[in-house]
Amino acid sequence: MENAIRATNNSRAGFAVATITFVVAFVSSNVPVPLYATIQAANPSITDAHVSLTMFTYLLGVTVMLLFSGRLSDAIGRKAPTVACMLFGAIGCAMFLRIDGAASLLTARLMQGIACGLAMGPVSALIIDLADERHEALARTIVGTFAMLGVSIGSVSIGLWNLVVTDYAPVLIAVIVLQVICAAAVLVVPETVPKDERIPLASVVRAPISIPKNVRSVFPVAAIAYVSAWGMGTYYQAFSSLVAADTFGNMSTLLAAIVLSLAMCPSCLGGPLEARLPKGVSLRVGMWLFLASTIAMCVFMSTTMLVPFLASVGVFSLSMGISLSGSLRILFAADPHAGSASIISSINLAAYVGCSVLNAGMSAIVNDIGLFGTLLAVSALCVASVFMCVFLSKRMEKREQQVAASVSGHAA
Repeated sequence: MENAIRATNNSRAGFAVATITFVVAFVSSNVPVPLYATIQAANPSITDAHVSLTMFTYLLGVTVMLLFSGRLSDAIGRKAPTVACMLFGAIGCAMFLRIDGAASLLTARLMQGIACGLAMGPVSALIIDLADERHEALARTIVGTFAMLGVSIGSVSIGLWNLVVTDYAPVLIAVIVLQVICAAAVLVVPETVPKDERIPLASVVRAPISIPKNVRSVFPVAAIAYVSAWGMGTYYQAFSSLVAADTFGNMSTLLAAIVLSLAMCPSCLGGPLEARLPKGVSLRVGMWLFLASTIAMCVFMSTTMLVPFLASVGVFSLSMGISLSGSLRILFAADPHAGSASIISSINLAAYVGCSVLNAGMSAIVNDIGLFGTLLAVSALCVASVFMCVFLSKRMEKREQQVAASVSGHAA
């Protein structure tokens, strides 16, 4: 009995460590984002297109990791990729201490993308694996939305720091130290993939990603919600600093951080709200709210009304949290026995591939049509995705009701 209690306590401590590590990965990746305008001013060769490409290289690193990290963690365990996540993040932060042109900027973001890809795969799976029955909903909320919490903490911390001191190196150094501490803490976390249950290492390359059979019918609905919500989120991750400086005429790093934080942080509240709504209904509520906030963002940005614009960005973030939590809910409900790493890696891969394509398009058009024109283009795609997601969600729900009625009829 004592060993069982100790194992439970270790699992709870491991759950906390894995959650903190997950958040720290995204703190690390987003500390530099509000500094883009400052970095651009110090390096005239870095254009708006280069700034947009930082998101593309970041997404490239994430996507490559998601292709292999899920099954890699099934082969070598969750802990080793989690430690690697922290180390790649530390390398990326260290590179930001000395940016001398577009190449070093893009390479630093690539390193941070690799770190976040590992966070969205093995670290997310570690969180799900370590959660007990009482904390399953909390684990889904963490995996679905706490990345945005990390984004907010990272951006706001550098913004507040720059109000007092212009040298941002101490913040980056502090984040590097924090990542090293997390890497050390992970070493004592319980491993959730026993050696006798691991897959052969060679199979990682042969089948890098898979979608469980019972999940395939609902996967498109979740993927559309993820891509549309994250797609709008990538706009602010790439351009929050430029929106503050160019659209609202404010070079303050703090305003850039506030814009990015409002686009990310309120999403953490979406999980608890989503859990109070019926499955399927919650996803549609989130998508309709997403549609309304998207229209509002466009209106208030075009009229340069700062406070209403910030409010609409916050509502968008809340809608994103509801939509993402609702998407994970229908995925896990479709096959409760499917592996967590497989489902999480699959949906995150779909989202990041979609966002990579979308960000490449933003990079191609931003110099020609400007920040507001780019927002309109992204919004148009998001509006179309909302209607598609709602339509497919209702169709899926109707099919489930028909199947349930058929089973009930046969039983009678």
